[in-house]
Amino acid sequence: MTLRRLVMMHEVTQVPSKGTLPSVEPLMNYLKNGNALDEGFRAFLIGLLSHKGYRGHRLAFERTNGRPNTPVDTFKRNLAAYDYVNELQETPITYKSCQKIGRAVSADAVVVNQNRKAASSKVRKDRTYFDMTVGGRSLKFEKNKTMTRQNAYALAARKFGLSPSALRKIVEAIDKAKAAG
Repeated sequence: MTLRRLVMMHEVTQVPSKGTLPSVEPLMNYLKNGNALDEGFRAFLIGLLSHKGYRGHRLAFERTNGRPNTPVDTFKRNLAAYDYVNELQETPITYKSCQKIGRAVSADAVVVNQNRKAASSKVRKDRTYFDMTVGGRSLKFEKNKTMTRQNAYALAARKFGLSPSALRKIVEAIDKAKAAG
């Protein structure tokens, strides 16, 4: 047992003066400083968290004021929607991928359109588009291109029963959390 851990354990379990409560501040500082989580420390934490406690002291969790945590099933749905949005944005558009997406979001129809547009006054380019009607909204995808973020949000929101704006906030929050590490 290191002297640092022994001092921390003593500070956590001591009562500074009559009528005051012990503080977990030394325990938090010990953990923040990256000290070792060896077997002795693990036993100390288990003792503090158990119903019996450790030398007359016990850590208890209590709810604080504020917004409650997201339920697990909602959290899992949000992660699945996030993964689906990323999958949609990375997948090149083909007729087969449009049909698969259309089935996933209960699209009304997937139609192939050949558009002949003049790229300039001399050259004509042929482009293939897939039109998909989802819930009264028409979406257009160009063959062999990737999907726009807006269309990915619209399709994923439809699949997971969310609004596109709510899904956008979920994606931004998860991206922010991933960036923070």
